[in-house]
Amino acid sequence: MEDILSYDALGSLDIHEVEEWTPLEDVEGVEKKVLDAGTGIRGIGDKDVVVCHYSFTIEGETEPYDSSLLRSKRERLKMGHVVPGIEFALRSMKKSERSAFRIQPHLAYGPLGCPPRIPASSVILAEIRVYDFLDSRSSKELLRRPHELAQNYSFQYIYDLLYESGIKLFEFVVVANDEQEELRKILLHKLRLNVGLCYLQTGKHALTCATMEQVLLDEPDNVRALYRMGKAKRILGGEDHAKHYLKKAYSLAPSDPDIRRELINLKKGYRFEEKV
Repeated sequence: MEDILSYDALGSLDIHEVEEWTPLEDVEGVEKKVLDAGTGIRGIGDKDVVVCHYSFTIEGETEPYDSSLLRSKRERLKMGHVVPGIEFALRSMKKSERSAFRIQPHLAYGPLGCPPRIPASSVILAEIRVYDFLDSRSSKELLRRPHELAQNYSFQYIYDLLYESGIKLFEFVVVANDEQEELRKILLHKLRLNVGLCYLQTGKHALTCATMEQVLLDEPDNVRALYRMGKAKRILGGEDHAKHYLKKAYSLAPSDPDIRRELINLKKGYRFEEKV
């Protein structure tokens, strides 16, 4: 069987091949190797929720005992709810960073381990890619001062802030069961569809595409998302992509007047290019 750590979406070599570890500053028991540098100034805070992919392996073993990649799903790790070594590792990271860590037992599962999966006194090898983390300060501070928000910011800014804050919260919220997870997805899709419409109506067509892409990842037959993606692609000049999304939307909802109108607009665009 191919080594699981050699092909995963983290994009690393076998973590066992890392030779040059650097001790984390002021932390005894965690060593680090940066594989892809992160971006931004602010690091991960004590109360943040982190969206990441990870693979955790016991030193000396070949397959991970826990991997988000095997579940094909990015995980949300809540600071304060992971083992100390992983928390120290995350605090050292920035957005878009990918790093490997070597964590001693006293900052992992201790001298007893966690049988049967994790033997006593296990050294943990962790590879983590951070995609994003919740910065709870900026938007929350504004929302705590509604009068200042109303007087000093435009309607469009407030509209975007409220929707984007809602999306961010539902992306990071930690759910208790499958029922809550299903509800989270439904509400998140509704928010993304609404903010995508707002972007489309205000000329932010690239943002429309990015937002609709997130909806279509989980719900590839969402007619509204296909239509808005197709319209935004047409306006941006991506006629072939626009045709793909609009034809799929039409196949799912052939009587929808908005989709039919947009297909006509797309054909007119083709005719104009042919004349030129």
